Amino acid sequence: MTKTEITKKIVAVGVQYGTGIIVAGIVRSNVVPMNTIQKIGIVVGTFALSGAASDAATKYTDHLIDEIVDGFQKVKTKSA
Repeated sequence: MTKTEITKKIVAVGVQYGTGIIVAGIVRSNVVPMNTIQKIGIVVGTFALSGAASDAATKYTDHLIDEIVDGFQKVKTKSA
């Protein structure tokens, strides 16, 4: 496993955790369940939204890390 891959994994864990907290906080602040069925639906929906949002955020950060690494390698190549 390369340093870049390790960095991506570490960043992905942070991004996924943070995204889950943010989505759950938004849902908790804006949705008031009226009964047990709605409570269950909110939990399931929050889980699904958190998964989708964290997947998109992780793909974005992976792409960003790749761009940074490519930029450094281009600078390194030009200065050598």
